[in-house]
Amino acid sequence: MKKFALSLCVSIITLVLLASTLFASAYTPTFEVSAKNALLVNIDTDEIIYSKNSNDRIYTASLNYLMNAIIVCDKAKLDDVVTVKGEVVNRLLGTGAIVANLKDGEQITVGDLMRCMLIASQNDAALVLAEHVGGSTKGFVKLMNEKAKKLGMKDSSFNTPIGLFDEKQYTTARDLFKLYSAAMNIDSVAEILSQTRYTVPQTNKSGTRLLSTTTRLIDRTTNYYYKYAIAGKTGNSEKSGLCIASTAERDGKRYVCILAGCDPNAEKRIDFSDSISLYKWAFGNFEYKTVVSKGEQVSVSAKVDLSWEVDNITLVAGESVVALLPKDADLSTIEYVVKLDEKVFDAPIKKNEKLGTAEIYFTNPTDEDSEPLGKITLLAGQEVEGSAALLLWRWISGFIGNPFVIVLFVALVVAFIVMTVMANVKAKKERKKKLRLKKRL
Repeated sequence: MKKFALSLCVSIITLVLLASTLFASAYTPTFEVSAKNALLVNIDTDEIIYSKNSNDRIYTASLNYLMNAIIVCDKAKLDDVVTVKGEVVNRLLGTGAIVANLKDGEQITVGDLMRCMLIASQNDAALVLAEHVGGSTKGFVKLMNEKAKKLGMKDSSFNTPIGLFDEKQYTTARDLFKLYSAAMNIDSVAEILSQTRYTVPQTNKSGTRLLSTTTRLIDRTTNYYYKYAIAGKTGNSEKSGLCIASTAERDGKRYVCILAGCDPNAEKRIDFSDSISLYKWAFGNFEYKTVVSKGEQVSVSAKVDLSWEVDNITLVAGESVVALLPKDADLSTIEYVVKLDEKVFDAPIKKNEKLGTAEIYFTNPTDEDSEPLGKITLLAGQEVEGSAALLLWRWISGFIGNPFVIVLFVALVVAFIVMTVMANVKAKKERKKKLRLKKRL
């Protein structure tokens, strides 16, 4: 019978697809990216569009101020007033750090210190905030590492709240993306990162201070202004090179670009020029495409048992998946990596019953990343009726095939044979005895 050996079968489709090479949703631009480390992500779909050494260790420089800002917003209010301690700001004397020249006893709000830190990368503002929120530099660094863990920054370590080089303070482009995204999800931080100019009001110790952004992408007065850039934060140190995290938006598409390891001695600012090139490439060459529609039959099926009519059941998508793909993308190259709930499904099966899941990949790979375009639920595309006869046969087959039943059966057969032989022997003896008695008579 056709169902007899199904318990020995496997889902061939599932195994083949799981063994397939997984391809990345990352693409190669038509130009050279000079930055040593790069990551370009569409933040509407969370798709990696371009990646270069994005898992390599890099140094944070002033990009760690994104972490500072997150923690400050967790622990303080922007209108809180901070009194500057001279011994804190004096630690930066002789370091060459960019500073706001904060003075001992100066009273300034948390919000204005945040602007000094994020807009102009002023280290004394960052240090004062760290001491105010963390109680000490050490206490603030502890908060930084705790927050990094919560954000899933598995390849990062923090050792200082300022932007100067520290060999124990490092991250990756991928972790920076997580950090920048978390910072941009805070409205007050996102607003500051989009500001090009800000005047810090006069304080009890200083006149007004004019802050100018270090992110030239959003500054109309610079040669690197890019009209679709909306926010950003830069960093620079001898070990990290020029770094930048930025956001651009055009025609309903939003991207985050992370660059690090840009040569500060190059003829042009690579951090800005590479960012612009990547944004232009992404906006000009990618569009949203429906990869699979809800209810659409997918190119995989599932094995069925206990049904006379059906051996395989069609599967349909439980959700629609829209992905950002090259405009000329061939959707016939889409691959499904399937994970079925069972190797073989017993009938009866209801239509639209969940049978598994599948990740969707587009075959245009780089050798570094392997990111799915999306994930769908796999549903039964039809109703399948069960067979009582096949269910009974399975029970009988299972009963007969049970080792204990087999041993018991063999034992009974042996016992029957032994008893039969013994009975025959006894009967033979009785016949002989009767013959002897007959002869005597």
